[in-house]
This record gives sequence, structure tokens and C-alpha cells, in this order.
Amino acid sequence: MQHHFGGFWHSILYQFCTLTLAAPPSIPINATIGLDLLTNFSAVTSTSLSTLPPDPYQIRVYDTPTSLILYNFGSALQRTEVLDILLQGQSAVIDGLVASNGNAPIERLAFTFWSGELYMRIQPARGGRMKWLMLAQTFQGILQFMEGFGWIAVKFTVLDNEAGLVGTGTLVYHRRSEAGSG
Repeated sequence: MQHHFGGFWHSILYQFCTLTLAAPPSIPINATIGLDLLTNFSAVTSTSLSTLPPDPYQIRVYDTPTSLILYNFGSALQRTEVLDILLQGQSAVIDGLVASNGNAPIERLAFTFWSGELYMRIQPARGGRMKWLMLAQTFQGILQFMEGFGWIAVKFTVLDNEAGLVGTGTLVYHRRSEAGSG
């Protein structure tokens, strides 16, 4: 399992090096941030509708028992913000693996990550079916999807071959409320 975890880190570090050497032009964000919009979708994303997979779309995370069902494709996202959130997520996985002395079931109700106004929330299913490496593989699968189809807002369901549905999540632009900022 370490191979999958290490491969993800390698991929993230490669992405950051690529950004440092040749940052792509920024993509304007639609004024109605945080909504699932397909109305002006082609105007705000570098990915044309013809290159997106069917909605919903299921992918298998490379060389793992984890798959994702991605749906509600939305507005374009900034690649650097997505990568920042994925690094935050992997940091939470490392903390969880250390604290639980291994690949134990996750007991938290939800994980929330922010990068600017980009927001990710992952909710493990009840009953402790999601384990720490499944969460790591979720971040790997999101990266796999984005690299293949574009950096877009998305909702997702996390599945495991043996445990079935182990969690759900969302990755969208969202303005923080005054009480929730910080």
C-alpha cells in the first residue's frame, strides 16, 4: 500500500514543479461562485463539454480497490488551489495513520479543506467503513480524474471493492461565511 501512497505524493510534487516552471494562465471564475453551473460552463473552463465524460462517471483509482463516482460537474477550478487542497488532505491522512497506529477505520464525521474560496468536504460513511488509505486513494482518484478531464468542480462518492460505499464529498468554490472564516 505504501507504493500507492508514495506515488500520489510524487504526482503532487511533480504538479507543483510543473506549475513553478510554467504556470498556466488563470481561468476567470464565474460571478456566481459555489453553484453547480453548466449555463456558462464553456465560457469559464478550458475543458470543452465534448471532452468531459458522461455525468455521472465512475473511475477506478489506479492499482487500488477504490473507485470514485464523480457527478454534478461544475465550474472551472484553479489547478494550484486543487493541488493545495489535495496536499492538505494527504497531510490529514498522515496525521490519521500516525494517530491510529496504522490503517484503522476513520472515526471523524467529516473533513473540510480550504484554499482561497475553493472548498472540499469529505464525509466518511457511518460505521467506520472508510479507512485512512481509502481516504488517501480518494485524493489520488480526484487528481487522476482532473488530470484526465480538466480542473472542474465536482461531487463524488467513494467506493471500496469489499466495504462498498465508504464516503461522499464535494469540491466547489464557496464563499466562507463570516462565522466560518479563519
